[in-house]
Amino acid sequence: MKFGRKISYQKDCNKLSSNVLESTKEYLSPATLRRVFGFLSTNSNPSRVTLDILSRYIGYKSWEDFNQSQINAESTNQDIIYYWEIIKENSKVISSNTVEHIKIKSGIEFSRTVKRQFTKEFIKGFANSNFPATAIIGPGGYGKSTMLANWYIKWLNKKKKTDDVVLFISAQMLDQFASTDIFIEVWLMRLLGLKPESSFLNGISQNNIQPSGKFILIIDALDEITSQGAKQEKIFKSLVELADKFSMSNNFKLIVSTRLSTWKLLASFCQVKDNWLFTNPDFFTIDGANIPPLNFEEIQNILDNTLNERFSNRILVYEMHPDLKKIISYPYFLQLFIQVYTPEIRNTLNDELAILSEFLKKQVYYAHFSDEKIDILNQIIILSEYGSKLVMKDNLKRVYPIHLKLSGNYYAAYEELISFGILIEETHVDAFGGYSKYVRMANQQLMSMLIAQNLIRKEQGIDSKLFKWIDNNLIDIDLQAKILGTLYKLCYKERLSKPLLDFFKLSPTALSATLSTPTIPTTLQSDIYMRNILIPHYAQQPIARKLLFENNIDFNHIVNSFTLHLKSYLEFSKSDSDKLFANTLLTFAGFISLDTPLGIYHFNLTKNQDPRIIPPTVSGIWFANHIVFEYLLGNGNPSDWIEKAKAYSLTITNSEDRFDFAESILPALILLNRTESFGYFIVFSDKITAPNHRAAMNFLFTKFYRLFIENINITSTENSAIEQIFNLLNPIKSYLAIIMGETLRASYFLSNNNLEATHNNFRNAIELSSIAGYKLVEASLMKDLANNLIKLGEHSKANECMDYVNSLWKLSGFKQMLP
Repeated sequence: MKFGRKISYQKDCNKLSSNVLESTKEYLSPATLRRVFGFLSTNSNPSRVTLDILSRYIGYKSWEDFNQSQINAESTNQDIIYYWEIIKENSKVISSNTVEHIKIKSGIEFSRTVKRQFTKEFIKGFANSNFPATAIIGPGGYGKSTMLANWYIKWLNKKKKTDDVVLFISAQMLDQFASTDIFIEVWLMRLLGLKPESSFLNGISQNNIQPSGKFILIIDALDEITSQGAKQEKIFKSLVELADKFSMSNNFKLIVSTRLSTWKLLASFCQVKDNWLFTNPDFFTIDGANIPPLNFEEIQNILDNTLNERFSNRILVYEMHPDLKKIISYPYFLQLFIQVYTPEIRNTLNDELAILSEFLKKQVYYAHFSDEKIDILNQIIILSEYGSKLVMKDNLKRVYPIHLKLSGNYYAAYEELISFGILIEETHVDAFGGYSKYVRMANQQLMSMLIAQNLIRKEQGIDSKLFKWIDNNLIDIDLQAKILGTLYKLCYKERLSKPLLDFFKLSPTALSATLSTPTIPTTLQSDIYMRNILIPHYAQQPIARKLLFENNIDFNHIVNSFTLHLKSYLEFSKSDSDKLFANTLLTFAGFISLDTPLGIYHFNLTKNQDPRIIPPTVSGIWFANHIVFEYLLGNGNPSDWIEKAKAYSLTITNSEDRFDFAESILPALILLNRTESFGYFIVFSDKITAPNHRAAMNFLFTKFYRLFIENINITSTENSAIEQIFNLLNPIKSYLAIIMGETLRASYFLSNNNLEATHNNFRNAIELSSIAGYKLVEASLMKDLANNLIKLGEHSKANECMDYVNSLWKLSGFKQMLP
């Protein structure tokens, strides 16, 4: 040792400073040396100049030369493979402990959580990229830790072993590092059992050591560190420096999971933002996440592992209210749904308000700093003038000290609201280049619910005047329709019929906006008592007949709840067009549900009428009814009616109207195995040409034609696309489309010999048909299933399916069996 003894006291730094100056003619102050050896606290690492001088003092050209000498010595004296094996084994122990901790905290039993395909693809892509680091960002309860733990377990147990090392640690371990005076690379090597002076990790960073695999460091839940001030800053700086240091090596990868607010703090230290994959603000969703929410298949997987194991009636995600489906794609909300659901309250499937109420209870009303959180949220509602404008953070700060740590609990309350994704901060740039920070609620449904609750408290209840106040005072704001819809649902749930009987007295503008979404139609699916009060009353009002009955035909529930709508509508119909409208749809309800008497009765009232007096969607149903009647109850050959439908289609000049006509008639052609006629009704498209219902349906019809007429199988990309386009469907006419989509996906998995997935998709299609009461569709699917089972040699199961089909047919009274 050149100095002659260990640096143990501050006075040693004075002596060392003199020795360095005498030996190298370069000066290092005693204060600098005290910081280097830990006698003075610091939140930064020694500068490169300091390290170079100390290296020259002990006989090396530079800090790199010193590092190289250590690597060479280490490589000479120790086998690299030996070091790698130590790291690999010790990392398994540490990572397994991290996983066990996550399992304990899991909201539902960990084994029943979903293994997300996205994680596998994302981490694989990152590991093979040139990026040294990435961050998985999302609000609290977004499933980040569970996602990573599931990925690690699958990686650890995969059959094809690699020499990669994965160290999966909780970010809280970094609190221990923050209290030391060493570099994070040294701390990591000590954590993994290497000797303190090991420069193994430094060797990887400089490509001087080539390990047999990649070193992947995963730091979970960075937002949960307890270090504050200089220690927190040291952690963030060290992680950024770690990414920068390994930017030239492809053998080290850093993954950090955190919430958006903490990521923004970490990102503020990034000089080279391009080192961090997929962290550009453009990638963040409205929830403040750069990872996708759960898709329908993942939600169904979790429901099957939890509720559907406990209860006999299987819950399908496809039968849920569209707003609820969107909410429970956020894993925490799905957990709440699983906690509150029971078969006795099956209407919860159409009640996202129950889930939002439970969320507010747990995260606001009965949470830490509940009073302060309520104050902040209510103030945002007031400052936004009930959602009509953005709220500047400075204006909120003038009311509550949300920016001052030592002024009560408002700072902590605000940070929790931000951290859990209830609130989001946004920076806007004005025309003069000035920056302003705004605060908004992340979830519009939550915002509209809080506004509704605020107004109810203010007015001390819900009455017709409150609806009218919203109509008159919240004009031209996007949230007006959502607030009215939320109040409608609250009244309906509490059976407050008086305000709802007056609902269609609101202005046409407000009514049109509110009825442009399915909130009220889907609300009316539940509670027969309320339906029996409201529907006959609405059926007498012209504006309600137009907006509720004609513009919102609920094909999903046409066999059950919407039948009452149609019968009430028909009772008060005076014109031929109104009568034909209702009778045509009631005929469809009778045929698709195998209620033959209902279908024939209303068919006889429509068969000699002129379809030109009804909208294209209903005229398509009129022709479909004739085609089905001719095949099942007539001469068994519907060709004449198919030709008449083709000719009628050509008379429709508007392209959207023509497609609506086609959408109503093509399912009948699928049932009767007449898919070859599709080209007369639609223009085939193998791409989703627009993010809307019509484009989604056109894609599905095209795939049916390609599969059954051209014998072109569904591709992997198309299979994924079909699942994604379910989100584009009109939520009150989506069931037939989803049944078609699940059937197509079943064919894809069958062609790839994935029998389990084939079974799941076919089961989804059959069960959704049963839920909707589409017995005609269910019989067709069961017949197809029987044919597939025969091909697989499952003759006894095939016979069971056909026995069920035959029993349905016997009760229906139809002459012909489906092809």
